[in-house]
Amino acid sequence: FFLVLIQNHGAMIRPSSLLNSTKSFNSVINHLSSHGDHHQVLSTFSSMLANKLLPDTFTFPSLLKACASLQLLSFGLSIHQQVLVDGFSSDSYISSSLVSFYSKFGRLDHARRVFDEMHERDVVHWTAMIGCYSRDGIVGEAFSLLNEMRYQGIKPGPV
Repeated sequence: FFLVLIQNHGAMIRPSSLLNSTKSFNSVINHLSSHGDHHQVLSTFSSMLANKLLPDTFTFPSLLKACASLQLLSFGLSIHQQVLVDGFSSDSYISSSLVSFYSKFGRLDHARRVFDEMHERDVVHWTAMIGCYSRDGIVGEAFSLLNEMRYQGIKPGPV
């Protein structure tokens, strides 16, 4: 329902009478994020908070993507802090988003810390972290991680 409204009416769907739950705000935020409208992602998130609704595991990845795209490192750091405070740091999707966020700022130490703290890692997590090192030209660490991944019994995917 909300996605049809967004597609047909854009900004007109923002009245708080329609967006009265975290789930409805997440639908709008995720749609805006998938269409690259990162300023509106943050604006909608601000409205969400103004309506006294709290973010959840579906909110944070889109916020981190918006922060990375808009080069808002400090805001992204505060989002990460909120993830920790809210107890969402073990969420796989959020952890992957954090790795991606930090790598876009060249903060591989932070990306690696998030990666190392993941409770469970799948091929997507491993590939994302290996890709971070590869893109930054840290080939030795990329190969080391690839070998560790194989040792863990996970078959590599494309980097």
